[in-house]
Amino acid sequence: MNVAYLYYYAYTQNSLTEMMKYALHYAKEEGKFDVFNCLSIMDNAQFVGELKFGVGDGSLNFYMYNYALKEGFMKPNKVATVLV
Repeated sequence: MNVAYLYYYAYTQNSLTEMMKYALHYAKEEGKFDVFNCLSIMDNAQFVGELKFGVGDGSLNFYMYNYALKEGFMKPNKVATVLV
């Protein structure tokens, strides 16, 4: 599953909703993404309802898989992901 994330944006000529329609279309058709995520920050409330985004539960899960370390370099229980 390919996931796209919306972080920051800037717009001038088109409305924010129109720009997000283009972004969603591009993510689906050109980027081959299955999911498009955004947070409820900045001006995202302007387009979230109109473009029929589903509201999440606020719980995020991150998975690490298929990672390999040189023998003796680091133990698997010492590997972590830090989110800021």
